[in-house]
Amino acid sequence: MTFLTGVLIDDETSTLIFDWNRHQQKWRPLDAADDQKRFAIDGIDEGAAGAEEVALLVSVSYQVHAVGVAKKLAGIAQISLSLDGGLPDSHWSEDKQRALGQQFLETAIRSGNLGIRRIHRFLAAQNSVVFRFGCLYDKRNLPELIVYQYQREANPPYPWGILMPVSGRLKPEII
Repeated sequence: MTFLTGVLIDDETSTLIFDWNRHQQKWRPLDAADDQKRFAIDGIDEGAAGAEEVALLVSVSYQVHAVGVAKKLAGIAQISLSLDGGLPDSHWSEDKQRALGQQFLETAIRSGNLGIRRIHRFLAAQNSVVFRFGCLYDKRNLPELIVYQYQREANPPYPWGILMPVSGRLKPEII
């Protein structure tokens, strides 16, 4: 739902993003120094070319459960954006989040340019990152997008997703 909120707010207004600090139990600005760690991108050249659908695994705070994704979407190529050393506290820099957002957006654009029509997105990230990525996703020019919910106890662990109101779709839909 956080990604959907970002899509609905979009990138057309100035938004100051905060996140909840679990340790201090209060809202905190993204005011830390940029540690210069960025996504390692894997799979876009090997599996995406010629496919109509791909799974995009974005790991920021934890690693996305790739085996669970494969159970959910058997036979669909996986592209991964993985933050080396990603932890629940690896997101407190505004500059870092902007750079990660740029990599995310460029991967979505590149996927569309390769002919991908639908992206199945699996994201393990802090709320502020999820919201930011939703704001960045272009409603008109990028592929259809389903964002999945992770539930460890489910089999597969991604039992449902939201088809986002992008790529000509006017309303979100639970899938």
